[in-house]
Amino acid sequence: MTEPVWCHGKPVGPIGFCEVCGRRRLPAEPPPADPAPSTESTRRSVEFWGGEADFQSLPAIEVPDPEKLVLADPDYPEQHRFCGHCGDPVGRAYAGEPGFAEGFCESCGERFSFLPKLKSGDRVGDRYVVLGCFARGGLGWVYLATDTALGDQHVVLKGVINSGSAVLRALARIERDVLTRLDHPNIVRIGDFAEHPAPGGGEPDTYIVMEYVGGRSLRDILAKGPAPRVDHVIVYGRAILAALDYLHGEGLLYCDMKPDNVIHGDKRVKVIDLGAARPDDGSPGTGVGTEGFQAPAHELARHGLTVRSDLHTVGRTLEALLDAAAPDPDPARIAGGLGSLRRVLGRAVGPFERRFASASEMAEQLDGVRREILSLRDERPRPVPSALFEDTAELLDTGLGAVPGLDRWAGGEFLRGHLTTGLPDAAEGAAWLPIPRIDPDDPAAEFIAAAGAHSPQRWLDKLALFDGSSVEIEFARARALIALADRRGAAEALSTAETLLGPEATRDWRTSWHHGLLALVRCTAEATEAAEAAETAGAAEEVGGAAQAWSAGAGEYAGAAGSGGTAGTAGVAGAAGVTRAVGVAGEAGRTGTAGFGRATGIAGAAGPAGAAGVGRAAGGAGAAGVDRGAGATGIAGGAGVAGSGRGAGPAAAGGAGAAGVAGVSGGAGIAGAGSTAGSARPGGAAGPAGAAGVGRAAGGAGLAGSGRASGLARVAGVIRTSGVAKALRTTRAAKTAGAAKTAGAAKTAGAARTAGAARTAGAARTAGAARTAGAARTAGAAGAAPDLGTVKDPAAVKAAASARAARAVKVAEALEAAEGAFDRVHRNRPGELAPKLALGFCAELRAAAEPAKAPETEAEAEAEIARVADLVEVAEGCYRSVWHRDHSQVSAAFGLARCYLRSRGRDAAVAVLDAVPPVSRHYDAARIAAVRIRAGRLPSGPPSRDDLADAARRLPEVYLDPEAQDRLETLVREAALATFDNPDDSEAWTGGALLGEPVTENGVRARLEQSLRRLAERARDRNEHGVLVDLANSVRPKTGR
Repeated sequence: MTEPVWCHGKPVGPIGFCEVCGRRRLPAEPPPADPAPSTESTRRSVEFWGGEADFQSLPAIEVPDPEKLVLADPDYPEQHRFCGHCGDPVGRAYAGEPGFAEGFCESCGERFSFLPKLKSGDRVGDRYVVLGCFARGGLGWVYLATDTALGDQHVVLKGVINSGSAVLRALARIERDVLTRLDHPNIVRIGDFAEHPAPGGGEPDTYIVMEYVGGRSLRDILAKGPAPRVDHVIVYGRAILAALDYLHGEGLLYCDMKPDNVIHGDKRVKVIDLGAARPDDGSPGTGVGTEGFQAPAHELARHGLTVRSDLHTVGRTLEALLDAAAPDPDPARIAGGLGSLRRVLGRAVGPFERRFASASEMAEQLDGVRREILSLRDERPRPVPSALFEDTAELLDTGLGAVPGLDRWAGGEFLRGHLTTGLPDAAEGAAWLPIPRIDPDDPAAEFIAAAGAHSPQRWLDKLALFDGSSVEIEFARARALIALADRRGAAEALSTAETLLGPEATRDWRTSWHHGLLALVRCTAEATEAAEAAETAGAAEEVGGAAQAWSAGAGEYAGAAGSGGTAGTAGVAGAAGVTRAVGVAGEAGRTGTAGFGRATGIAGAAGPAGAAGVGRAAGGAGAAGVDRGAGATGIAGGAGVAGSGRGAGPAAAGGAGAAGVAGVSGGAGIAGAGSTAGSARPGGAAGPAGAAGVGRAAGGAGLAGSGRASGLARVAGVIRTSGVAKALRTTRAAKTAGAAKTAGAAKTAGAARTAGAARTAGAARTAGAARTAGAARTAGAAGAAPDLGTVKDPAAVKAAASARAARAVKVAEALEAAEGAFDRVHRNRPGELAPKLALGFCAELRAAAEPAKAPETEAEAEAEIARVADLVEVAEGCYRSVWHRDHSQVSAAFGLARCYLRSRGRDAAVAVLDAVPPVSRHYDAARIAAVRIRAGRLPSGPPSRDDLADAARRLPEVYLDPEAQDRLETLVREAALATFDNPDDSEAWTGGALLGEPVTENGVRARLEQSLRRLAERARDRNEHGVLVDLANSVRPKTGR
């Protein structure tokens, strides 16, 4: 007795197929002496795509009773009646006469018949009892029957309609031979062959006996519903591709994929009707397939039937399903994944050369898109290692995830620095984006895998040791040169790689990826040149010795020294996005100011030399803008020393300080030119020379910036002003007139409180020695006194504006080139994460980029705001797709947090960072970033007390060394002290051990003083130590005096 065959814990039935997995399971036999090449590896790989787990995600369907599907009066449609010999139409109605189902071809005389040859009750092969005709296949009628040898199990008999046609008989033999050797769970299986006498005698007809697949065709589902969901379309696609990949591995092409030929059964999805299958031998495709699904005629004429023409039919089939898909409950949530799916199908039906080369390649991209859609829908990650890109250890962040160094306090950011969100510049991003995996077939693959280096230059030295050249060597050289910002060298290496690739270079996604990286480097180079050109043009804007210095981007800002201690100051481009709100000095002793939250007027020091460098500025600073107002701060001391000297000489009172041009603050309304901000403030001490030089940009890096002088406006949503303040509003602030308000907490210069010595606007609290509000790093020494009565040369101003606009255009062009290159990669590999990460980064950079033309009207400002908001939304969507699918992609989390700071606020940004898993190498950076976001000042306003309480709760949980711990504690305590600027807010709150229980102003002052003294102990030189000690003294608890 033969031992039963088992599979999946169940005995295999008499027909030899497992009812669980659908695979043929036969008793083991000794292997042949010379076995044929196995395709088992291929079969294992595709079994996952259309396996049972995927099928279970499809909705259950009602399987109809097969006997109710039998046609009462089967009729072959006239439009499908053709002679099997010559191909001419036959049996058609003509001149009012009805058509006929059998007869002779008028063209060649060949007999034809479209009538069913079997009727109910016929017994075929003495085993199969016919129940009737229930469908029409590509070659003939399909009959439902029962198998008397298997307990009347339903089977399908398929024969040839026009058995007299030699062509159709040959095609039937092909289908029979094909089905005989196929064994795949997603392909209908053959069980037997049987013969039956032909009507009217002659040679008997042969019938293929196949399993009956109970279910509904996709055509029927499209017609009658229920409409599939988007992810169900992908499941169908994966099952179809699994079947076709198997056929292609067997050297066969399916040739006629369409919704009619796919059955959603009760156990799995099955491909049926292999009547159009052909050998993969380049046969011409004339007359094969179905119009609307088959590849274009010109392609078939040139290339014949190919794997790519098969994939075209799959693409058209899935497009039909997607067009009929049910609307998603939250379409905006999965929009990114739906776009990726459209790109997969677009490539499948695209030009022959750009189409997927194999079913497995297409299935891999579909699989990635399905994970993207599901993860966007339920926010559960579904990570799978990329086959195309290496994991990268780099994080697309330049500061948000790090504790600030001592420079923040020693350099003038104390009590007025805005949150630096850490958007890398374009060149840094190019060096930190994922790296393509090495092609294992490249001649240098093993050499590159074995080599290593600690720096880009050393890596170039190692690559030079390879004997010869290869595509991967040149790609590796290009990346190393990109890391060194060597545009020319990287371009040459990339050109060499393209030469080695030959015609394939234009279709190789790796070349597009490297072109994108190179364009990012060009973007930074253009931005740097823009900044340098702006500084040069700004220096040229002078007549008769009156100089107006200006700097571009979010970097350094220049203050021009005025005679008699009067200084005009530049506005702040950082957090508020104002790049050129220029304060205009009035008379001697009055300081014009502009900007976002910074005291920018610099008083002249008494004595022969003005205070310069990082020294403590003598005299008083007039203030306007957002933060603390400034009164008079006279100091006593010896002669002023340029560079780092302490205050010089006794203070002499100047005139009342008045605000020049009010700055733009986080979308607040703008005061008009020359309006006075608050009450008058005592002016600076008179002296022969004022403090001069380039000051650190007030406001720090903008919300979208990284603190570099890059020529990019580092924030979107607040529009630049030039000369006079323009009333341009942001999306989160209302307009005001006459007084500059900040968004969230409007602190005017007139309402600023003083404590002993006046606080400069923006924060510099002085005690005993007044510090310049900009923490002024001067350019060496006091500048020459300008002639206040002169005006700027209009031609020079126009030339400077033209130079800036030209550079802005070049920056935009470089960004668009990078975005276009990465978009080509995304179209080629829609299921990959790396292209979407790169596209999100490009959109974020474009949102931060300076417009070529500054808005001059409110309508233009609104259009610019909308443009930037759209770009932020694009970046947000890309980052969300990457992050929700794979939580190891922490660069996407930081990018998403930056976007959320613009669009949704602190809570949403912190929630993203909180989702970074503890096992991630970037976990600590995410914890630091969350604390900084809670405690940081945004353009929309300072942190709330709840934010600070949360920061105080989180900080002890962050893993830091003692020095970094002290600096982060100082940052939070500094932010807490600012909450006491509003005397009307007396509500008690708690801040734990870090801030006190309850939090009081003197309690915070005492703790902040301790923190600053600890920082002073770690100062790197005497000057830095003095600065930090002064800061500690300035925040001592208030006394009762």
